[in-house]
Amino acid sequence: MLDKAEAKGHSISWGQRSFAVRAHLPNDKFASFAYGWLSAEFQFYFGQGGFPLPEEQSKTLRKELVDFGVFTKTRPKTLTADVDRGTVGKLPAVFDFILDKVDKILSESSELNSSQLEHGSV
Repeated sequence: MLDKAEAKGHSISWGQRSFAVRAHLPNDKFASFAYGWLSAEFQFYFGQGGFPLPEEQSKTLRKELVDFGVFTKTRPKTLTADVDRGTVGKLPAVFDFILDKVDKILSESSELNSSQLEHGSV
């Protein structure tokens, strides 16, 4: 799964007990959006400062992810999945879905920023 994230241009940041998948934002900053923990948890986080996701899209994405049947809402901007026999088979598809959504969000954000620059809106 992490190889796929790197192939899509995301970076992986490793800690002693976890990893984070980070998106490269149009403003040349990074925003972490997925975390894996040694405690057998996988989290999706969509509250990183600068991550271009309006609240309405955030609600829609949260519902789509919960509908996979692996996540529970653990904080207002965090969904957590226990990695166990019941979820491990579903998580690759969930992660692919997340990567596709993040790429789409970043692409739309980049297009918006380019359009604003062309029209002097920024």
